[in-house]
Amino acid sequence: QHQNLSKAKPRTNNLLSQISPKFQIHIAPHWWSSIAKYIRVVEVASVLSTRRFQPGTEPCLSTSISDRMKILTCLIIMAFYVKRSWGFLQPSKSSLNILRPSIAGSNVQRIVSRKYSQVQRETLVELEDGSNYYEADQVIKKSRFIGIAKRCTSWDSAQTFIKEIREEHPKARHTCFGFVGGHNPVTERASDDGEPTGTAGPPILNGINGEELSDTVCIVVRYSGGIKLGVGGLIRAYGGTARLVLRASERKILIPKSSTRISTHSSNSGSVYATATKYQGIVENESYNDKGHLEVTITCNTADFDAMLEHITDATRGDITFVET
Repeated sequence: QHQNLSKAKPRTNNLLSQISPKFQIHIAPHWWSSIAKYIRVVEVASVLSTRRFQPGTEPCLSTSISDRMKILTCLIIMAFYVKRSWGFLQPSKSSLNILRPSIAGSNVQRIVSRKYSQVQRETLVELEDGSNYYEADQVIKKSRFIGIAKRCTSWDSAQTFIKEIREEHPKARHTCFGFVGGHNPVTERASDDGEPTGTAGPPILNGINGEELSDTVCIVVRYSGGIKLGVGGLIRAYGGTARLVLRASERKILIPKSSTRISTHSSNSGSVYATATKYQGIVENESYNDKGHLEVTITCNTADFDAMLEHITDATRGDITFVET
């Protein structure tokens, strides 16, 4: 019996060929391989539980098309929930690939996912400086949503701006906001301002993070039209208004910089300048102290700063001293 089972080939192709084309239209092609594997397992299990083997017989499912359709429907539902529940095992490429802004004429693409990993940004995107702010509005089911965005470098300045907006809109039903400031660590603040918990502030905050902005406050003012939007409607309305104003605003790309002042023997000046140039660093404020040692201030990208200092230390054989400024 075991020999017959090992040689048996479940007729999966015959089963799939009998399925109505109507079902094939709504099932993605890459699911068929997984479904076929499930069908093979069910087919062999069905033979083991319902039929005794006879020499020369081939195990197969019932010839009833309705029975096969029931099994296939159950497998499709099971596969759907498995993929939805265990998505972290095989995250889709669309959820992982985030194209970074263009830097120095080259596109830098990194595999980043806020859901599956934690990373530190090598670039910052900020709104353009200015005393004015950006504004955009939309009407959803008679409720007017006004999106307002401005660059604020601190939480205190953001609070002051939020207070000013509330004074400009005293009759507004809700004034919700999100704020993202700083860089490693990042400060985040959000407020629903009377809306159901999580339906206003977090969607606005997600809009800021989705645009990869920093030092930005985004406010959404709502004038209610009397029609309830529901939890999902509020999330879409506040998040959509935030993205509307943020995408319409002018912005600039910032690359975090780090600098230090070092002192070394004048004979090491060539090594210091060459290493700094290799890491696209800027050497400035050159001077000589009373011992004849060279003192310079070196500035480069924060991401390359530690590696640059390590190479300078190796190039000067440890003859380097950090000068307090």
